[in-house]
Amino acid sequence: MTYMHLARLFIFVSLFSSVSTFGQQESYYYNFWNVQQFYLPAMTGLENKYEAVVFGRDQWIGLNGRPRTINVQYAQKLDKINSGVGFIYQIQKIGFAQVQKAKLSYAYHLKLGEKQLLSFGTNLGMNFYRINPKWITPTSNPDPSLPGDTLQTNFSADFGINYKISNWQIGLGMTQLTDQRKKSSYTFTYERHYYLQSSYKFRLGKQMELTPRLLVQTDFLKMAATLNVQFKVNPWLQIGLAARNTKFLGANVGFYFLKKFYLGYSAQITFGPLMSLNKYYSHEAVLSFTIPNQ
Repeated sequence: MTYMHLARLFIFVSLFSSVSTFGQQESYYYNFWNVQQFYLPAMTGLENKYEAVVFGRDQWIGLNGRPRTINVQYAQKLDKINSGVGFIYQIQKIGFAQVQKAKLSYAYHLKLGEKQLLSFGTNLGMNFYRINPKWITPTSNPDPSLPGDTLQTNFSADFGINYKISNWQIGLGMTQLTDQRKKSSYTFTYERHYYLQSSYKFRLGKQMELTPRLLVQTDFLKMAATLNVQFKVNPWLQIGLAARNTKFLGANVGFYFLKKFYLGYSAQITFGPLMSLNKYYSHEAVLSFTIPNQ
């Protein structure tokens, strides 16, 4: 069986089959640096004194049961104890399934030198999984093999470490560290996910910046590597391009206004793999409020 056949089979089974798994436990992001607190808790309170983010993603528009995600995040820096604290709320829908995640974030910032910083962070919270299928059956008695209403609650824990020196940053994050597979009463299990993120900021003048960013995410069954390059034209305008190894291209535009707000929109196109001649579009929008470190 070829790779394309396996990819098609995996996506169809993931989206439409059993309740024991679905295809995308952790969301893919184009503007991933806006929600890095979610997958890299070591970044909590690291870059801004205060930060609030509302982020939405609608993936593979036109596909029935497509993934849709909303993230709400807040973080603030606590200078007196060299730390950052915050919270995260995420809701994701795929097909009949809905997962809500509520997390508290903490990071410790260890200063190693004038321009070097090492930070460690964790997210602790709860996952709420629900499936509410509506099957259309030709008889009055539904097939007993079809999943019914399910409501499940699990504890979740994430960990991350990040190193920053001058304009370069690299971090490793791990989500869903708690292993629920040994608990037979659960019908849905969470797999560990691993993230590697790195970025470098090139200053091209007093107002212009060029920032390439790389995010690699994997559960050791599949891997996605996203390269995103952002160009800040002036104090109020930012544009960018991105590509992913999974036949993905995207572009975005963002506006800074009132010195503390950012409004961004992006559109992406994924080629296949459900149909070799088909194209699926995804959209993201983000609104953030930040007060940078002094």
